[in-house]
Amino acid sequence: PPFLANLAKFLPFRYFVSFPLEILLGQISGWQIIEGFTTGTIWIIIFVFLYRQFFRRGIKKYEAVGI
Repeated sequence: PPFLANLAKFLPFRYFVSFPLEILLGQISGWQIIEGFTTGTIWIIIFVFLYRQFFRRGIKKYEAVGI
């Protein structure tokens, strides 16, 4: 359905897998490339933020015994 197709355009999987291939194949150019890199960068920032949050929570709960 068109709704899911539009949603899939903004998920991170496109920007890490198909977007570089579309550039190499010449299917996109100009502002679409800038928009794609911007969206990919936003996803990276989101993932780094989530990583830090989960890592901090994990360190608080982790208890090690031994050396």
